[in-house]
Amino acid sequence: MKALNIAYYTILRNFRDYKTLLLMLALPIMLIATMGSALGSVFTPGDMSVTTICYLDEDKGFMSQSFEEFLESEEISKMMQYKTAASKEEAFELIKDGRAVALIVLPANLSEDIQKGGKASIEVYNSKYSSFRESIVQSTINGFVNGTNAQLVLRQMGAVSQEYEMFDNIEETAVTAEGNAPRAIDYYAVTMLVMTIMYGTGYGNFAMKEEKRLNTSIRLASAPVNYLEVVLGKLAGSVVSVFLQGMVIIAFTKLVFNVNWGGSLGLIIFVCFSASLMSVGLGMMVSNLGKNPQATGGLLNLGVSITTFLAGGYFPSSQMGPAMEKLGHISPNYLAQQAMFNTIYGGSTAQTTNLIITIWAIVIAAFIIAGLTERRSAN
Repeated sequence: MKALNIAYYTILRNFRDYKTLLLMLALPIMLIATMGSALGSVFTPGDMSVTTICYLDEDKGFMSQSFEEFLESEEISKMMQYKTAASKEEAFELIKDGRAVALIVLPANLSEDIQKGGKASIEVYNSKYSSFRESIVQSTINGFVNGTNAQLVLRQMGAVSQEYEMFDNIEETAVTAEGNAPRAIDYYAVTMLVMTIMYGTGYGNFAMKEEKRLNTSIRLASAPVNYLEVVLGKLAGSVVSVFLQGMVIIAFTKLVFNVNWGGSLGLIIFVCFSASLMSVGLGMMVSNLGKNPQATGGLLNLGVSITTFLAGGYFPSSQMGPAMEKLGHISPNYLAQQAMFNTIYGGSTAQTTNLIITIWAIVIAAFIIAGLTERRSAN
C-alpha cells in the first residue's frame, strides 16, 4: 500500500513537471509532423525514371555495333540510356557522383574471340547503392547475352541467322503499398514514440538519486517505510509515467495524423509497456553505476540520441547501407521499433516474439545490476 502511494505521488510529480512533460510530448509530435511531411518521398514510391549507365567500348568490332543497336532500340531506351565513357576511371566518377548506376564494358578483342569460338564476356560494374536499378541493368545485359548466344548456336548448326524480334513485356499496372508498408508519418510515429519512451531513462536516473541529491535519505531511514517499498513505488511511478506519455502519442497521432497503428493495438501497447520498463531499468542501472546524477542524466540523454540515430529513428538506416543497418540492431530502440513494425505490417511473428523476449531480458538484467550496485553503494 505504501509503495502504491509512493507510485501515485511519483506520477503526480512527473506530470506536474510541465517543462519536461512538454519536451516529452510536444517535441516528438512536432518531429513526427515535420519529418513525416518533409520525407514523404523516401517512403512513397513515385514514377521510375530512366536508368542511366556508362558504356565503354574497347572492342570496336561487330559486337560493338550490335550492342549499341540493342541499347538504342525503342524498347530498351524506354528503360535505360547510356553515356559513352573514355575510360573506366571517368565512368567510376560518374557512378560515384550518382549520375550513372553502372558501367558496361565491351573488352578489347571481344568480337575476335567470339569469331574464334572462344570464351568472351561483357563486363558489368554496378553501384552498391542502387540495388533495384542494378537488377534492371543486369536483366537487360542478360537478355542481350542470351540472345547473342542463341544466334551463335543457330549459326554453328547451319541455320539461318534470325533477327531480333522485340516484344513489349512490360505492362503498366497501378501498384499501391498502402497498408502494407509505412508512410513517412507512420514510420516516424513509431520511431519518435520509441525515442520518447527511451527518454524515460531520465526518470529512472532521478528516481535512484533523488533522496541523495535532496538529502532526504536520512528522513526515509527513520520513516515507517522500508527502502524496498520506496524503490518499488518510484519504479512503478516512473514506468507508468513513461507508459502514459506513450499512450498519449499513440492516441494523438491516430486521431490527428491518422497514423496506422495496425489491428493488434493490444500487442503495440504491450510492447510500449515492455519498452517503458526497459527504459526506466536502464536509467536506474546507469544512475547507480555513476556518481553524479547530473552527469549521468546528460550521458543518458546523449545515449538516447545515439541509439535513436542508430536504429533509424531520424532516417531509415536501410538507406545508409548494410553496415549501418546491421549496426542499428544493437540499439535498444531497434527492439521496440521492429516489434511494432512487425505487428502493424504483418512481419515475422517469431521475430516479434524474440524481440520482446530480448527486451524483457534487458529489463531483468538492468534491474539486477541496479539492485546489486545500489546495495553496494548503501554498504
